[in-house]
Amino acid sequence: MDYKYYERALKCLILEADKPMDSIINLKAMHFKKLLYERKMEYSLENVSCILKLLFETEKTKKSFLEYREIQFKIASKIFDKSEIQEKLFLHTPYPSLQPWIQDIIEKIILLKPDINTKLSSSIRSNLSFFFEKFINYTSFDSFSKISIILLHNFLVENENYAPHYLFWRYYVIQQNRQYLFLEHMHDTRIAKHLLFTTDLNIDLMKFPNEISVSEYYVASKNIINDMKNDGYSKNSIIEPQRAFNTFGLFLEVNGLRYSKELAHLWALEMKKRFKINMINQEHYLIFANIYIRGQRDIKLFRVHSENKIDFPMWAQKSVNEYLSERSQDGLEKKTISMDRCCLIRFITFLDLISIKSFESVTPGIVKEFNLQDINHKTPESKNAYNTRIRGFLRYIERTIAIKFCLADALSCCSAISIRPVKVLSAEEDALLKNAMTLSEGSPTILRDIAIVKLERFLGLRISDVLALRFQSINILKMEINIIQKKTHKQLILPLPNTVLNSIIRYIENERPNIDSEYIFLTSRYPLKPLESVNIPLLENLFEERVHCKNHILRKTLSTEMLCSGSS
Repeated sequence: MDYKYYERALKCLILEADKPMDSIINLKAMHFKKLLYERKMEYSLENVSCILKLLFETEKTKKSFLEYREIQFKIASKIFDKSEIQEKLFLHTPYPSLQPWIQDIIEKIILLKPDINTKLSSSIRSNLSFFFEKFINYTSFDSFSKISIILLHNFLVENENYAPHYLFWRYYVIQQNRQYLFLEHMHDTRIAKHLLFTTDLNIDLMKFPNEISVSEYYVASKNIINDMKNDGYSKNSIIEPQRAFNTFGLFLEVNGLRYSKELAHLWALEMKKRFKINMINQEHYLIFANIYIRGQRDIKLFRVHSENKIDFPMWAQKSVNEYLSERSQDGLEKKTISMDRCCLIRFITFLDLISIKSFESVTPGIVKEFNLQDINHKTPESKNAYNTRIRGFLRYIERTIAIKFCLADALSCCSAISIRPVKVLSAEEDALLKNAMTLSEGSPTILRDIAIVKLERFLGLRISDVLALRFQSINILKMEINIIQKKTHKQLILPLPNTVLNSIIRYIENERPNIDSEYIFLTSRYPLKPLESVNIPLLENLFEERVHCKNHILRKTLSTEMLCSGSS
């Protein structure tokens, strides 16, 4: 089959696009061509519509489908007449087969967006047509007023790829004649899947304080997000609190409840138990809203509030502080001590919840009970790491407090035997990354991010060693990096490629704050200090959720590449 017009249009589209978007366009367009070829379909608007419908039903995210759709529209616009595209490509939906009253609802929903253009209205019509077609097959209804929140929730949990456009929820609110503030966020599939109802909670909700309305909570959550943006929080760091506010707010709205920090705590516990979500940070944001509601509008109070919130109970503080002090005296790194503290918080919080008020009251049965319910780990290895640290603390308790039981032996030494292939970047993902590293503008820290990523990808350094890199570690005459590794405390001397050195120099000359510090990588906003943790938008934007442990996977990719090249 001849795809020369398709390939010619794609080539023009790639030339017009900026990096790294040109690589993304090429990957998705070639995959689309492969789907056509496998089905022995010529390139035509009818066949493009057919493949787009297939992608809508199979793609995991709506964003990915819309990217395919946008690319195909741009390619088609270089080959076909515009009116023909609007007739055949835009309306590649089951819209004509829907009942007239549903078509009327779709048109009313589209009109809720003022000054809408043909392209956008067609996109919304397409989304809603797929949704209503699937929804009608899921349940029978002959009136929009018969559609309940529970019904919509159940549908979205079972058919997450058919979430309707956010304008649908705005229309739903109007038809319900109620003041919903958070319902428009139901289009986020994760929020829909994690929505709880009062029937899910085996507790009397009337006992909680009810003086704060949902509208007051809405204003507070909105102010917190605005203040985070104004204070310089990155886009990625705002996603989690925004989702927490929306999910809890929707829970309050659909159940007719009012806000209280006690109810937020109960909800967080139920979310962790039911959906296995780590709710520590989200619960902090929800409870912090109470401070804003009381009139203390200062986002800098959040860190103070969070640190106080996760402190140990009074009865455990003395033993924990003495143990951590002993660990510190042994020469362990600050991050190792912090990890110890994190593990002990989990264990001692469990003891406190079951009314244990002293370590003398802990029995092997209680330790085993904790181990069985402690399931909030992504891998068996992470659970083993937590158990190892808690076991060390239990041995300390046995040594310093008169306990007749051997508590450390009650905690299993291994959660599971697990052998898995090492996760590395695919050839396509590695090509995307290398193209992205040629960027010279973008986020406020793009040059710093590129330098950090290159040190990981081309030298295989751990992120802890990258962040601890000093000027004295770089020998330009010998083109070497000489460091003492933070994890192993062993010396490491590596050749320094030109591309890595050039990226470091570009960061220093154009982006690094002009302060006297021996460390190379610094924070980009006040207070200016050595970088201690990093969240790289470059990796987030490229890979989203497809690649886990994004920084460490670069180290594994390099080592795998070296092994394949014959290294020992």
